[in-house]
Amino acid sequence: LGDGTELAFLSQLLFVNKPSGWSTLPTKQQLDNPACPTYPCLSDSVIEWLKTDPKGKERLRQAQLDEQHWWNNHVLETEPRNSMQRRELKKKIRKHEKQLEKMATFEPRPAHRLDIDTSGIVCIALTPTALRNANMLFEKKSRSGVEKELDMEDVCVEKRYAALVEGSVDKDSSAGVISHAIGKVWVDDHNEWACDLHDDASFAFIRHNGSSDTTTLFVPDSLR
Repeated sequence: LGDGTELAFLSQLLFVNKPSGWSTLPTKQQLDNPACPTYPCLSDSVIEWLKTDPKGKERLRQAQLDEQHWWNNHVLETEPRNSMQRRELKKKIRKHEKQLEKMATFEPRPAHRLDIDTSGIVCIALTPTALRNANMLFEKKSRSGVEKELDMEDVCVEKRYAALVEGSVDKDSSAGVISHAIGKVWVDDHNEWACDLHDDASFAFIRHNGSSDTTTLFVPDSLR
């Protein structure tokens, strides 16, 4: 890209459809206690597929070969013509050596997250370089969204969400605008984000879990 941001090869990225009710990464409770019942985890399932399924193994192997091919043909074989280029080449060689060290222990992981209740496409990086480049693209998108109104010619990652609502929404009104404070509520064995319905930190609405009670208290000091 014109600003120096590098793009990962598509062969080094895996795009997976995450179902609603799945976590993108292991939850804190699962990390603390692997035996703890929790949501199915997308990243764990993808890693298992890459390690055990013949198609998954070949997909990962090709991604690693493509990364090495890129280093060999576009970076390491560059012939330096002056002292500045020699210094740059040494930097690239050191960078490549670090990437090789990472590759030995690297586990593919998502470049971004979706909430547990959200279904949709998750971009998973299969190599260290792909993860770094994909993270930069998602970060660039986030920075652009904060600093100015998005100009899609300058943004490489565009996220779009479709919301399921009950009834109809009047596009000409303020319907759909969240004006309440948001805070954490403890549900079963994990935290979830919810709105302060009464603006007094008393109750938050949570999804129906089979009981008649659909409200719960906020985690202390979590409102924002």
